[in-house]
Amino acid sequence: MKLNHNNSALRICIDTIEHGIISGRVFGQRLAEPLFFSDISDLLLQIDEVLNAQDYPRAFQRKRSFSAVEKTQAPALAELSGHFMDIETVQSAFGAVATHSINIISRQNTSWQGSIDWLDETAPTNFKSALEYIRIVNNELRNCK
Repeated sequence: MKLNHNNSALRICIDTIEHGIISGRVFGQRLAEPLFFSDISDLLLQIDEVLNAQDYPRAFQRKRSFSAVEKTQAPALAELSGHFMDIETVQSAFGAVATHSINIISRQNTSWQGSIDWLDETAPTNFKSALEYIRIVNNELRNCK
């Protein structure tokens, strides 16, 4: 499977909110099994690990060179082999409190840029940083209560 914007979205299933701290699961076609997170920072760190491991989208701060050096990094459009979740598994996953899909389209300035879709009638919301993503999630979850 080649990673691209069509299959790189991650579905965030928020199962609990206790004292303002969220926990839940992450599903996606780029994952072999769900990721479990215990708070928002754990969520961000785990997603960042997936992005780094698969090198998609490629972080802009990565060292680049025009010289002939040994390639140790994955190509920009990573080719994945192995068992990954099918689209039906991802689409059938929902959180007990809230569910949204996150599509990270670039990683500039050591942060993420992309969009959030709350899987309802509202249009997706764009974000320019991981901090803005956190603010959007917190605001939306306040409205869920």
